[in-house]
Amino acid sequence: MTEFLSLVGTAEGSESLNLGQIVCLGAEDLRERLGDARWAKAQDHIGDVIEKAIGEHCGARDAYFKCRDASFLIVFASRSADKAELVSAAIANAVNKILMGSEELRAVTVRGISQSGRNLTLSAARDPQSMLNALQGKAHKVSISNDDHEPAASPVRPEESAPAAAPSAAPSAGRAGSGGALPSIPKGNRAELLAKLSVIKDAPVDFRFLPIWFNGERKIWTFNCAPMRPSTMVGETTWNYGVLGANPQISEVVDLDIAALEHGLIELTDHLVAGRQCQLVPNFHFETLTNYRGRNEISSLLSALPQRLRQSILPNVMYVPNGVPDGRLTDITGHLKPFCKEIGAIIVPSKLEGDVARTLTRLKACGFNGIFIRANQTITRNHMDWILHIIDRINAIGGVSGVTAIPDDEHMFKLAYSAAKVCAGQSLGGPFETMPAPFEFDARKLEKADFAAIA
Repeated sequence: MTEFLSLVGTAEGSESLNLGQIVCLGAEDLRERLGDARWAKAQDHIGDVIEKAIGEHCGARDAYFKCRDASFLIVFASRSADKAELVSAAIANAVNKILMGSEELRAVTVRGISQSGRNLTLSAARDPQSMLNALQGKAHKVSISNDDHEPAASPVRPEESAPAAAPSAAPSAGRAGSGGALPSIPKGNRAELLAKLSVIKDAPVDFRFLPIWFNGERKIWTFNCAPMRPSTMVGETTWNYGVLGANPQISEVVDLDIAALEHGLIELTDHLVAGRQCQLVPNFHFETLTNYRGRNEISSLLSALPQRLRQSILPNVMYVPNGVPDGRLTDITGHLKPFCKEIGAIIVPSKLEGDVARTLTRLKACGFNGIFIRANQTITRNHMDWILHIIDRINAIGGVSGVTAIPDDEHMFKLAYSAAKVCAGQSLGGPFETMPAPFEFDARKLEKADFAAIA
């Protein structure tokens, strides 16, 4: 791709090109996850998938060039940079859904072209979903513009270059859309507002331990190590991958999973050395375990642990995409099985598609012993009935059923009397800064008032 851009930049007539017309689709993130050996086998297939998506989304006057590394350079006939971004993001999303089973998982990224002198270079990789969000925001900005005569398809001008509006009649206060002029914000007030907003910022990422209860046992001795980020705003706390913000890079997800694992192992080791029997439940993002570096670093760390420590680790895999081939699921569990006696998958009801019973059977057949449902913040009667039905299905296929993120005491009691094997939620106590020693707990023998002393 770099060689091709060098030729384009020095070619006659290149000055007539609008750089916004040129977009590069690359699969470098996917190549990193697969590793060189697997990439060599899959490269042609990946290139064919991208090329087919280009043919389905591009117009007859658009042109594209396929490079040796399965990346593609598209030159759009339209000189609109927004249209080029819209079409290329749609292509990338289509490819991501085919290769990864979801538009949210990144296999293909989009890069623009920038110019320095006579040289053309690739800009930073962009996630297609973030591009679509930015375009939607730009469209919203156009739709609320005060310039009623501006064509909808014209480029949005920077605010500082826009001409001042001519004064009309005496200004009158009114609501947006009512015809009345809105009062402007004095610059002094705006500066004061920005100064106040600057103190509302997130603290550094930290880790907390959340209890997990095996239904029927008298003690809690299993804990999930979860990343969290408190905010200066009261009641605002971000958990799990939300601490990375919107559209994190895969490398950030990998680093977070490894850091949480290391933090949990330090605490677990202290307990085992002191003679206390505890278990650690680390969460791994699906993308971490399909990433070449993520998979290798986790395997390397787990392989270095003593056998007793490895037997006390029960990993959960989160965000398994719909439609992932069985081979990829088996590959993930195959990398973890030598080091962990049990492997779980967390399913989110709102994300499930198709035949749920078949999904459960596939997960169990591919090596996930535990299948845990993440509850909603508000559980309706119908939702609870669905959860209980899924618990029965998981148990029927020989899996370990469970429910996480149980929101309140009432539903904890209901699930304590159900066939669920595992329960987790705020009623169990925590979050704890350090992994607690095992403590007594039996939800079925406690009154609701007793939860206040534990939480």
